[in-house]
Amino acid sequence: MTVQEATLIAAIVAAVTSILTTVVLRYFVEDKLLKRRAETEYKYEQRKAMRVAMGLFDGPMLQAAEDLHNRMLNLYRNGERGWLDTGPDRDDYYYESTVYRLASVVRLAVRLEQRAFYLEPSVVEPRDVISLRYAKAFQWVLTDGGMFHETAMMPASGTDFFRRERLRAVADIPVPPDRQFTFSFFVDHAIGNEALADMRAFIDGLSPSGAPQRWDRLVALDLLLMTFMNRVGFDPLHTFDQTALTDVATRFRSPAVRDRFAHWFIPEMKLQSEPEAKALLSALRASRSTE
Repeated sequence: MTVQEATLIAAIVAAVTSILTTVVLRYFVEDKLLKRRAETEYKYEQRKAMRVAMGLFDGPMLQAAEDLHNRMLNLYRNGERGWLDTGPDRDDYYYESTVYRLASVVRLAVRLEQRAFYLEPSVVEPRDVISLRYAKAFQWVLTDGGMFHETAMMPASGTDFFRRERLRAVADIPVPPDRQFTFSFFVDHAIGNEALADMRAFIDGLSPSGAPQRWDRLVALDLLLMTFMNRVGFDPLHTFDQTALTDVATRFRSPAVRDRFAHWFIPEMKLQSEPEAKALLSALRASRSTE
């Protein structure tokens, strides 16, 4: 082989090697860039979906929480008057609107949990995690038997608590795309739905002395709603000082349930380190001095 031929072959090999290296390198680089772009777009869509989910929760829940809290304030003053008793010749507005306000809170909490289940955990921001915990807590406080564990007030029947899946079924009540879950829609199309049977029974005849177990569950829920409003509220109407929280904390019929709520339930929900929840724990402790 002549020197010229060797030089030519070397040049061809170098050229082929360079082309192959370029092609392979370009393939891997472009593949990596495409994967990174896909990951970036995926996370963007996930964050966007999370923001939509939170937009559909925090604002509406703030209003639903305010409505139910205001009803509880009314019940704290008038709970023994039998306004939640149903029967012939009675005005059902107070009863129906109380069921509606509780159903609205539960519906929003379940819907947020359902939406968040399909989202990538890594895109959830810390502030959203807290809202998710509250959404879970609103449901658990109505269903968990641990609220009455080791007390003399174990739930006696299905009307004193909710079974979890039956409670969550409230979120499945169909609402047409052109309608909203308003009180008028609720009365006209939803209140007779089987998914609300347990909730109707829970509210029927509710009073501090006549249904103390149900009453204490709603007091605990009210305190969680007040704490949630303190966290996301933007108006003085949605903020509660220590005195207001302590006053509601005194509404428990059973001190043992109140203490169980503080010592077990709030830590179980991983809320104890949240600033507003700390204020709630302080209020629960302060309420003991009024016994």
